[in-house]
Amino acid sequence: LIPSIHYFITDSWSIGTGIGLEHTKILTRPGDEDKDTPDLYDKTNYFVLNPSAFYYLKLSEKFYYTPNIYLKLKLGKTKADKTKKKVNETNRNAVNIGVTLLNFEFRPIEQLGLGISCGDVCYVYEMNKNNPSKDESSIKNKTSTFHFSLQDTFSFAFRYYF
Repeated sequence: LIPSIHYFITDSWSIGTGIGLEHTKILTRPGDEDKDTPDLYDKTNYFVLNPSAFYYLKLSEKFYYTPNIYLKLKLGKTKADKTKKKVNETNRNAVNIGVTLLNFEFRPIEQLGLGISCGDVCYVYEMNKNNPSKDESSIKNKTSTFHFSLQDTFSFAFRYYF
């Protein structure tokens, strides 16, 4: 959930930023009811700052093509269940720079926009550092990745225009 505010600098361009939270929860090992073992998860929470710029191309009276460019700064932690009682924590920071190519908006009335996006091209730089227990050493790693995706980045937006 990342609410944002934008300002139109021309009839076709808007710039702004969003601030919010991002949460993911991934099942890493299903539990077994016969052996009384619980489901184990990796849970990641980020605080996100997301400046962006949108371009508005009017396709019809109420339909727009709205690609955008963005920078996403993410600070957070991952808690990985190892057993029912043991959890590993990792500090995570990431920078995403990208373009949302397949982004469209429908405006049923002048002040309300309903958006959908499903295509993303981005570069991600991630820095991770685990929080070890007393008998473990700290591990740091950095990764760089490039993503081009069409199906795993669906998002919906509700926009109100003043």
